[in-house]
Amino acid sequence: MFSLKSNGTTIIKRILTTKILFKSYSTSSNVTVTRNDKYSQVTEEDISYFKSILEEGGVITDKDDLRMYNTDWMNKYKGNSKVALRPKTTEQISAILKHCHSRSLAVVPQGGNTGLVGGSVPVFDEVILSLGLMNKVSFFKIFFFDFFY
Repeated sequence: MFSLKSNGTTIIKRILTTKILFKSYSTSSNVTVTRNDKYSQVTEEDISYFKSILEEGGVITDKDDLRMYNTDWMNKYKGNSKVALRPKTTEQISAILKHCHSRSLAVVPQGGNTGLVGGSVPVFDEVILSLGLMNKVSFFKIFFFDFFY
């Protein structure tokens, strides 16, 4: 709705007549998040299993090395995971997810960890599944190219 004063010097613009509420979802809010008890915690046996299927350097447990996986790129959200996994093949990913499912371990996938909303940052002790080494495309065909050639 627009209204104009009679002298034409002031224009009052009223765009919305309803109140819009914005909720803050930052880490500084008073929201208490509790861990779901249906998920198991990562054990040394889990770490040993992951090491058996991944290559050297594929299982990260050092606290300093985990910092880049537990924090988003803007340093806004911080997680508490104890392990990050770096598979190179779909077979390794399949084995990891089968194991996590059988043990009820929560998993957080990470691509480049460049999101703006913290969705790839673990909250508790989730297993971080980093897809950073999955950088080879073995087969890719775009079907619409057939129409152009």
